[in-house]
Amino acid sequence: MSSFLQKVGLQSSQSDEEAAVSPSETSASLLGDKNPFAALTSQYTENSNETNEVNEMCPELTYQQRIVGFAICMGVGYIIGFGGLFRFNELLLGNPKPFVLMYTVGNLVALSGSFFLTGPNAQFKKMFHESRKAASVVYLVTLFTTLSVVFVPSFTGKAFVLLLLCIIETLALTWYCLSYVPYGQTYVKNTFQRLMES
Repeated sequence: MSSFLQKVGLQSSQSDEEAAVSPSETSASLLGDKNPFAALTSQYTENSNETNEVNEMCPELTYQQRIVGFAICMGVGYIIGFGGLFRFNELLLGNPKPFVLMYTVGNLVALSGSFFLTGPNAQFKKMFHESRKAASVVYLVTLFTTLSVVFVPSFTGKAFVLLLLCIIETLALTWYCLSYVPYGQTYVKNTFQRLMES
């Protein structure tokens, strides 16, 4: 019977295992090398890997609980960082440690909140994506340089150096965040170019 169906064309000569082809393989064979869905497929796979990583880290947390953890870390981080502003006068008087520590630890706590959503590995991969690599490097370098300079014995201009590092750290973090906003970095660049030309 199956040989009759094969002759008529109602049954394939391939076995079920041979016929079982993934949708991405089918679209690749139909479209050749130019598969418009390749980016979507790889993005879906990347998001699945992120979800798996987060689920392995915190298997008991629901998505809503992860959002709450993210929001709490961000909130606490920004409160600590903002609290550093109340120590700004100590920075100007030559005791920069309280201000810089609160500001930098606040940034680290806020940044760690994203681990609830994507996991640390995925977060670091996103940080070093082409559009945000420079901002990430500058941010991390100034973050650790700031922490190092705080514990160096006092030298002339230490408060100024630390204040400058904190400003660069903030600008790098802002530039990093703008990379997640569609055309955010481009808009800011164009705005500054217009301001400089006028």
